[in-house]
Amino acid sequence: MYLDHFKLSCRPFEETPDHRFLYLSPQHARALANIEYALTTRDSFVVISGEIGMGKTTLLNQVFAEMPNGIAVARVAHTTLSPTELLHKLLSEFGVETYKKNKVFLLQKLRMYFAEQKAAGRQVAILVDEAQNLTIKALEELRLLSSMDLELAGLVSVVLVGQPDLNQLLDSPKLEQLRQRVRLRQHLKPLSRDEIHAYVNKRLEVAGSSADALFDAAAIDRIYTYTGGVPRLINTLCEASLTSCWTDEEEQVSGERVDEVAADLGWKPRVLEGDDLPPPGAEDDAERIVYGWLRRSLPDNDEFWVPIYQLPFTIGRTSGNRLRLRNPHISRFHAVIEKTNSGLSLTDQGSRNGTFVNGMRIETVPLEDGDRIVFGNIEMTFQTRVDVAAMSAS
Repeated sequence: MYLDHFKLSCRPFEETPDHRFLYLSPQHARALANIEYALTTRDSFVVISGEIGMGKTTLLNQVFAEMPNGIAVARVAHTTLSPTELLHKLLSEFGVETYKKNKVFLLQKLRMYFAEQKAAGRQVAILVDEAQNLTIKALEELRLLSSMDLELAGLVSVVLVGQPDLNQLLDSPKLEQLRQRVRLRQHLKPLSRDEIHAYVNKRLEVAGSSADALFDAAAIDRIYTYTGGVPRLINTLCEASLTSCWTDEEEQVSGERVDEVAADLGWKPRVLEGDDLPPPGAEDDAERIVYGWLRRSLPDNDEFWVPIYQLPFTIGRTSGNRLRLRNPHISRFHAVIEKTNSGLSLTDQGSRNGTFVNGMRIETVPLEDGDRIVFGNIEMTFQTRVDVAAMSAS
């Protein structure tokens, strides 16, 4: 191990989301403050999103570690649950044992537990990690729990943390009532070059050293080039670079060393495409003007609704797109929806597998209500308006 070589007390770049290593960039500090504010003021919902590896779980660990004694906490990390399974999991997290899986029974047990907490002067908090995996029905169950009845009003706070898909899920017209309950919503972006230096320094300080002692300026710059500012990738590259230096008995990581390690890992410089566009989900709700919807049918008669906002609205496989479709049949920048004098138009961006509207491969066509669109092999329906009330009743 390189610990003795670099005089470190512990491994500073382990993958475990240890809150001791939490670097509070301005945006992470704001996210932490948003969550703490929501808990202390008993706001219903706060939503924190970010790409994979942005430190969301570490942030949630910090919240959990600093939770006041007057709050009863349930933390949910495995979220591929049905509504009934979610209720059962919450009772288990609150320490309420039950072997029944009847939904009515579980709701009664939760209400009794909430009433007991209120009588004891305690608040209830539900922290959900990987919330993008929750179904619409499970999210609705959380909303109903947070407003079970007037007697328990203001008792339950819910923190939803997840990947950018969570924002698209929350934008579904079926979750209009929940979205109105969200008081704080924030998207975490990758770190800048300066923030990477501070991030590396924070983790090394916990281990008994500093960024300037173990990484030269060129190394920090190359770390940004290969990681794009994603903390999890920074950890991997720094860990491998320190190990490589230890093997060659070198005292400091250089830019050339980072290049060599990145090549060994098979990494290439990350091209941050779409820098002129904020990441999907980064905008505040108040800034969203919805021009229409893309509806995708899912198994079990469920649906996924994507709002078309902030034109031009790009569709593709990479993270710079407004709608990101993670599918090998989708090109990096597959298609774009733009505003015209008469409405909206859809243009294929030279995609490999094509864009089809109502069965015909297209280059550019005006969109009409009810058009069936296929991107690669993913079928969606364009709709200009949505009757939310009718959908909620269905």
